[in-house]
Amino acid sequence: MTAATVLPHASVSGRVAVVRSSRVPPGRRFEPRREADVHPHMYTIAQDLGNCADDLIAIPEFAGPFGIADLAVLTTTRDKLVSRLTARIEPLVHELDAAIVAHLTPRRGRLISEVAQLLAVREAALERRISHLKRIGAIEQSSSGRLTRHEALVPLGRIYSIESKVNAWRRALDQARTYALWSDRSIAVLGSLPADRGVPVRAARSSGVGLALGSRWLVRPRAIRHSPARRLWTSEIFLAALMQPES
Repeated sequence: MTAATVLPHASVSGRVAVVRSSRVPPGRRFEPRREADVHPHMYTIAQDLGNCADDLIAIPEFAGPFGIADLAVLTTTRDKLVSRLTARIEPLVHELDAAIVAHLTPRRGRLISEVAQLLAVREAALERRISHLKRIGAIEQSSSGRLTRHEALVPLGRIYSIESKVNAWRRALDQARTYALWSDRSIAVLGSLPADRGVPVRAARSSGVGLALGSRWLVRPRAIRHSPARRLWTSEIFLAALMQPES
């Protein structure tokens, strides 16, 4: 059984379970038809992400922490996804909430003063968020005042961002660099490139962004090292987009 089995609202494209986001991106996006013609290549590229044993979950028009990617792809496992969903803790879409939880462990607790020092914020600024996190079951506080987090609150896996363009490779790379602020790897997919591909290829390599022409890789993306807080925040935003509103 795969992760897709716990997402009954998903459609399946090869290895990829595709879920329409429950978080509507701000504004109304206009999508030229020619650009939409490039989108199938994103899903072909997505099939090649992660390891063979990974489950792949894709969200089109993903509103990440910064910018709206044409496609975001999570590589995860069914066990990790089920553990997070069955915890029944609302997604931590507030950046400070994710940062607080990321600095805690399930067993060895930390005092609020220690968390405040790690985050370089005043204790008073944490109190309201900590009260909220305790209320939703994300963290617990012992009689000695030490905070621990729920064991399911970890990044679900690696998140790839993909931007597609017909031929505007500079814009595609610029947007992919923005998504690299939160994704573990960022990719630009183009429908066409100049006859001399040297310039876009060198630009992609120097920035660490992946580059594909149609469904064919030209440059593989480099892994991006983010803080545990940023990784958890992005993962929780992805989770929020996966979850369907209760009827």
